[in-house]
Order: sequence, then structure tokens, then C-alpha cells
Amino acid sequence: MLWMPLLVAALISGAALIATRIKSPGTLFLDRPNERSLHAIPVPRIGGLAMACGVGAGLVAALFFTIDQPWTDIVKWVIPIVLMVGLGAYDDWKGASVVVRLALQLALSITAAVMLGMPLIHLWWMTLAIMWMSNLYNFMDGSDGLAGSMTLLGFCGLAWGAWQANALGVMLIALLVIGAVIPFLVFNWPRAKVFMGDSGSVPLGFGAACLGLYGWSRDYWHLPFVLLCFWPFILDATFTLGRRLLRGEKVWHAHRSHLYQRLILSGLSHGRLLFLAWVLMLVCVGSALLTARSALHGFMLLVLLTACMLAAATIGLSSRREHAQP
Repeated sequence: MLWMPLLVAALISGAALIATRIKSPGTLFLDRPNERSLHAIPVPRIGGLAMACGVGAGLVAALFFTIDQPWTDIVKWVIPIVLMVGLGAYDDWKGASVVVRLALQLALSITAAVMLGMPLIHLWWMTLAIMWMSNLYNFMDGSDGLAGSMTLLGFCGLAWGAWQANALGVMLIALLVIGAVIPFLVFNWPRAKVFMGDSGSVPLGFGAACLGLYGWSRDYWHLPFVLLCFWPFILDATFTLGRRLLRGEKVWHAHRSHLYQRLILSGLSHGRLLFLAWVLMLVCVGSALLTARSALHGFMLLVLLTACMLAAATIGLSSRREHAQP
């Protein structure tokens, strides 16, 4: 009865979001416009806490509605993920320094990588992968509905892959995230009434990396499968970081250089951007499902999609600049 924990996650997440709409959290968790923002008015950023409540309630429900409790092997990640939610919530509330935030993220990423139980030779790149995914998810959470949509579709891909591998524990966790993010998307759809905040985006990236690497380490799927499920976010963030490094920019400073940000700044509405993002996400997740049994085919599609996505973004930005010129 895996659907029952999913329903509980959705109901609790939705109830928490509705409660915050009825009784405002005040100014404690308001996302005020800054040099990185694409919004013009302060918006509450408590979506991540609501989703965390939903996932937590779903896990409790799983104790009663799953007979064999297939998730016990991965429930050990609850502690680092809860700590990541707490770190994000504190950052949303008061703001943590970059050094402290990165140091704690590194410690939690190392802990998660060790928990995967792989040989030590894999520890360094798994740690970097988990930490980078945690942060890039935060970087990409800057337009209405974008991070919520990637979470919904990306974790749907992981749930399908886990179902194919008969990995019910991984499937359950993915379904809980899906259940918790659906109500959030309702409130975050353009024009957004609630933001995810660091308490949502960072743990979601952390969880996606951990779940993806766990499945790979158990031969549930190949690495290109995981990458394809979240490729729109991974490509945009990694391409932007590389571009800024080559330009000699201070990459730790806030900016609006991501491809999706540049499209918004060029005049594309949040709604139209989200429509294009859904098309792209569906193509990437669909490609993951089609190549789930072949790492080579998955890698070839990654290369092809990368070339197409970068070319489309370049043409789109150039076209909008030309139309903007008098």
C-alpha cells in the first residue's frame, strides 16, 4: 500500500501550506528581492518546511501501511537530511555565512557518501556530486514553479526506475517526495504565493543525489539514467559555473547569469519559461526511461540533449536580443 504514505505526505504538506496562508509567518521567512532575484515583492519561503513535514509524516505512515517495510536500508539518511533542512531553515531565517554553510554541507555530504557503502576510491567524487547537486538545486530555484516541476518529474523518473528494479524502498522515498511537492506546486505556480527556500531546495538536491547514487551503487540503474532525470538543472548550473570561472568572475557572489535567468531578463514570462522547462524536463526524463537498460545509449542521449539545449538557449537569447533592439 505505497499509495497511502504518498497520500499522507500530500495532505500534510498541503495542510501546512494552507496554514501558513491563513496565518502568515510574518517577516521571519520572507524572501526579499535582491540582486539575484527575479521577483519584485517579498514572498514567504516556507515551502521547504511544509514539504519536509509531509515527507516526515509519510515515513511515519509507512510504518503502518507497509508490511515488509522495504525502506529500512535507506532510512538512515533521515538524520543528514533533517540536518540539511535545519541548516536551510536557519539560512532562510537569519542567513548563515558562506564558510559555515559550505563546511556543514561538506560534512553532511561526506557522511552520506560513506553511508553508501562503496569503496573509498569512490568517496571523493560522490561527496562532490552530492554537495554540487545540493547547491545547484538551490541556484536553479529562482523562477516560479521551476524547482517544484523538476522535483516532481525527476523523482517520478527515479520512482519508475526503482519500480522496474523492484527496489520498493527507493520507490517509497521517491513517492513521498512526489506527494509532498504536488501541493507546493499549486502555491508556487506562476504567480507564486510561496517559495521553496533553502530549507527545500538544498535538501531536495541532496536527496536526489543520495537516492540516485544509492540506486547506482545497488545496480538499480546506470549513472546516465540519474543524470538524465535531472539534466536540465545539472546542465544549466554546471554550464553557468564554468562560464563564470572562464570569465574570472567571483563565483561565490550572487548573480543572474543562469540560462533561465537570462531568458526571464530578456523578456520571457515566468509562465512561458515554465512551459518550455516542462517540455525539456519531459524529454529528459522520457529519455532516461527509454535508455534505462543501456548506459551507452543513455550517455549518447546526454551528449545529444546537451548540444540541443545549449544551441536552443543560445538561439533563443540571440533572437530576443535582436527583437529588443530598436
